[in-house]
Amino acid sequence: MKTSKSINEIAGASSKVWGEIANPIRDKQNPGFKHGNKVATYADIASGLNAARPVLSKHGLTVFQTQRMVGDMLMLDTRLSHSSGQWIEGEYPVCKFPAKPQDIMAALTYARRGALFSLIGIAGDDDDGNEANKLTIPSQKKDAVSNEFDVDTSQVTREIMREAIGMAHTFEELAEWFKANKANIAKLHEADRVVVLDEMNDREDALKGKVAAE
Repeated sequence: MKTSKSINEIAGASSKVWGEIANPIRDKQNPGFKHGNKVATYADIASGLNAARPVLSKHGLTVFQTQRMVGDMLMLDTRLSHSSGQWIEGEYPVCKFPAKPQDIMAALTYARRGALFSLIGIAGDDDDGNEANKLTIPSQKKDAVSNEFDVDTSQVTREIMREAIGMAHTFEELAEWFKANKANIAKLHEADRVVVLDEMNDREDALKGKVAAE
């Protein structure tokens, strides 16, 4: 974390914000995480900004988010600024280049949300349903609705799936994960589905190569 030379003004304003600000409405569903039969919910970045702006503005605070390159890594800088000129800033690694445009935008949306919520101290996830160490997405029942996820849910689910794929240590684990998640993969938007399937193919090749090397 970086700060201006002095932070007494912004710290005082932030303490007032923390006493008034409420968590945003979690009006999006994240099928990537379940707790029993309960689908986890989350608030997207728009909900977070809607909840934060009035309170931040009241106390002379505003948020800036900008991007920059560090080598082949796209970085997101999120700065909380006070009318006094004082500021607090954090950085967040977004993705490596080269990357597909849709991957960049999805990763950037995810990063903006996480960085913003962390910096201003709000929670946007359903902690009951969000078990961070259980990334496998259970398959849907055969009679479940087969409509596509909305754009935000598709992007978030795609990133969770990519992380889960990367955590597969054997080809058998990967195959089992794919079997359990076929229904939800089918609900992704086409661009997100392509990304997940490409990730699957790359991971499969890597695991097969590992076996051959042994």
